[in-house]
Amino acid sequence: MEKNPFASVGSIVQGSSFVGRTNEIRDLEERLMGSEFGNLAIVGIPKVGKSSLMQEALYGRSEQLWENRRFIVVWYTLKTSVDSIKTEKRNIFLRLVSDVYHFLKQKKELELIESLDEYYEIIKDSSIVWTEFEQNILYFFEEIVYSKIRVIYCIDEFDYSKEVLGESEYQLLREISYRNSNKIAIVTTSRRSIYDIEHYSGGGSNFYGTFENIYLKPFSKEEHLLQCDLVPGMPSLDVYELYNIHGGHPYLNALILKLYMTSKSISDSNYKANQDILLYYRDLFYVLEKDDLADKVDKLYCGFNDGVTEAQEDYIYNCYGLFKEDSNGYMTPYCTTFDNVLRQRYRENPFRLTWPEAERAIRKSITYAMTEEYGDEDLSLWVDEICDFPKVNRKRFNEWKDQMDREIRLYRGRASHNIIDQLYPTDYAVFFEYFWGKYLSAIYKHTLAYWTENLKFIADRVRNPEMHSRKNLLLPESQQRATLICQEIIECVRAAKI
Repeated sequence: MEKNPFASVGSIVQGSSFVGRTNEIRDLEERLMGSEFGNLAIVGIPKVGKSSLMQEALYGRSEQLWENRRFIVVWYTLKTSVDSIKTEKRNIFLRLVSDVYHFLKQKKELELIESLDEYYEIIKDSSIVWTEFEQNILYFFEEIVYSKIRVIYCIDEFDYSKEVLGESEYQLLREISYRNSNKIAIVTTSRRSIYDIEHYSGGGSNFYGTFENIYLKPFSKEEHLLQCDLVPGMPSLDVYELYNIHGGHPYLNALILKLYMTSKSISDSNYKANQDILLYYRDLFYVLEKDDLADKVDKLYCGFNDGVTEAQEDYIYNCYGLFKEDSNGYMTPYCTTFDNVLRQRYRENPFRLTWPEAERAIRKSITYAMTEEYGDEDLSLWVDEICDFPKVNRKRFNEWKDQMDREIRLYRGRASHNIIDQLYPTDYAVFFEYFWGKYLSAIYKHTLAYWTENLKFIADRVRNPEMHSRKNLLLPESQQRATLICQEIIECVRAAKI
């Protein structure tokens, strides 16, 4: 049987199955192999080939790098299991020292080993205090540097560092990769840059300042062709169809090509792999959600950039490559499958379903502000207080009061005595302005101007009598924008736990 080069899809790609990434390997070598060398972060979305690049360029060439340059390459994968978190703080350094020590022992560098023994024994002692542990780490690598040996420490899954490392550990990583007397090079793989990871964890060091970034995107058309060339005799039409469907994503390509080796049909292979493809995108949006980027992707998809910072837009467009520029200059999803995923996300959260919950959330936050300001022992007192608000329209105020009185007469005990429940979308901005500084700014992200504009958009374009009776008048992009505004309102109030 013909060997299938995609049989181990999902694991680290190496050997003849590794294709492309020429520019990234060049950048990596320039950073690490020259007279000056420093830290490097390989950043990208899940399964785009970060670990495979680090394996191909460094760890897989460890013997060659030792023989030709006296480089030692060490690999460590961060873990976040309950058992490992307690020990991970020191393990990340102990593993580095142990692997370097045993590598030198294997290569019979006996004189150097003898000078390292004292430091190594102290570092292994779990009872020593952190300052002594830290100092002996530095002594250990001073001996390595003095012997004209370079160490490259490959740390996979570095995103997890924010859950296990603190300022002291980040500072020690900086020390061993910054000072010339004990300098090593650290290469990481992660979804986010070291700056984002370190600051997310509350670290106060500037470890991130020692890094250059390589942002790994899906394959270019040329790299996509190289991957398809691993399938003997694959027609150019099938190559083009696969690129259109999955945009050169190396993992999704491999899922299809594994099946294509026997089926010789892109559509059949894509159909069979559909559950794995959907699972990948669920996982992708799970990690984007953790990084506060999922809703930003949704917003950019519909051209609604409000609330998306320049840094977040740069991540999504330029660093991750989730969108690409079309022939008309518009940013569109990088492939048809991702486009379908984004459309489905919208269908699952249409405005007409999210608005009722969003409106309850708005009223809840205004009620919270009223309670904090006036107490809630007697809600009838709120009526008199609101009457004196400077921007409350007298006609609107009377409508709220009359409507509440009618409901109380009609429904008695089931009626709400909270006048805030009588507000309409056109009324919310007045209360946002009045309570913003003292109460609401702590609940809602962004600025008062941001929310005033968005609430006005809903009141003017969406929640008005014309739209109530003729829903089809609302354009899809307006409906999508309204949905995103509602989702953000719900998330803000939910996070405030009021």
